[in-house]
Amino acid sequence: MSDIPELLGEYLQSCIYAENFNETQKLDLQELGFIFPTTLLPLSDLIINNPDKYIPPSNYSVSNYISTIISGSGSNTYVPINQLPTDENDRNKALQAIFRLQGTDPNLFGGVSFFNLLISELIDNIFEHSECTTAKIAAQKYQQKGYADFCIFDNGITIPAKLKKHGYEFDNQGISIAKAVNGLSTKDKDRGFGLQTSVKLSVDGLKGEVSIISGQGAVHFQPNNSNMYNLGDRWKLNGTLISLRLPLVSEKKDWSQYAK
Repeated sequence: MSDIPELLGEYLQSCIYAENFNETQKLDLQELGFIFPTTLLPLSDLIINNPDKYIPPSNYSVSNYISTIISGSGSNTYVPINQLPTDENDRNKALQAIFRLQGTDPNLFGGVSFFNLLISELIDNIFEHSECTTAKIAAQKYQQKGYADFCIFDNGITIPAKLKKHGYEFDNQGISIAKAVNGLSTKDKDRGFGLQTSVKLSVDGLKGEVSIISGQGAVHFQPNNSNMYNLGDRWKLNGTLISLRLPLVSEKKDWSQYAK
């Protein structure tokens, strides 16, 4: 695949490491000089469940970062990999770690209400549609780079499979994802706004980027542009991975302009 956006490329990097693990039974990350949540989150189970087969990065800072984000307690600059509880009340408590990334600036990421809606709708959408048994989240704020990454993974049925189950099937699974974001739903809209609004808030509201990988499809959204990808069998994901890259801009936004 050529001309792929950075966020999607970070996912593909995780696929390469996982592929090498399947061939060699070693998860060799020695040469890593930097790692983003979109690469680390899909690899986290391999690292946790195969400590004797994991070769950490030679770069101590990167190795230490991986250990920290897998088992750390969190701060106002990062959210360690956490499993999201299925119970909504417990889940709301877990999400407070995400909201702490606003730090002392209540207008960061569009403001408290804007950011809360963006994240809450994204998470609610997963538990309403994915039929998952596990959902995990991680995030990192990069002050010098001027953005923060938020990454969510669930091991559910995938967006294309869910739509197929309800009679919607497309040749390119990227089309399934795009249709879901554009409002094609498998449930009555009796509450909330869902994935569509989370993408609008991120891209139209905050001028950020969103990559959604699910099954054999992927779609990357950025201001005034989106691209679909058919990943094929080699790069497919057994579940759904949603990665947001949001600029660190302090500007209060009106969420109602985008939640339609």
